[in-house]
Amino acid sequence: MLLVAGLAMVVASGAGIYGHRLHVRVALLQTQLTQTRATAQAALEEVGSLKIPKDLSTEVASLEVTANKLRAAEEALRRSFNDEMQKIPALETRLSEAHRALVAKQTEAEQELKAFQEKNEARLTNIIAVLKNQDKVLRRLAEASAAPQNVE
Repeated sequence: MLLVAGLAMVVASGAGIYGHRLHVRVALLQTQLTQTRATAQAALEEVGSLKIPKDLSTEVASLEVTANKLRAAEEALRRSFNDEMQKIPALETRLSEAHRALVAKQTEAEQELKAFQEKNEARLTNIIAVLKNQDKVLRRLAEASAAPQNVE
């Protein structure tokens, strides 16, 4: 009987210790629950104070329209750029041909100018020679007409 009573005391004290541990654990969990509720309440109040539109669908739709317009504009620019890039070889050919034509005209003009200068240099040389001859003749005539007057 003593053994049973001792065993009963051990079981009772074990049950008491276990009950005490459970009580401490419950108290700890209640404290954590209270803190979590307070944090959640504060977060809820902060969310409630924010002015978040209830219906974002109109703003999203507006942004989608803007995005679609930008995509369309980008596509148009890309097509335009590609079209212009395709025109470049033809423009290069035309510019090259125009350059060759200008070089040919410039060469022709330079040749004409050179021929004109040579022709006019020859004419100028002839004019100078004629003027010198006329000067000599006029001087001789002047001397000849002055000499008979001195003789008289």
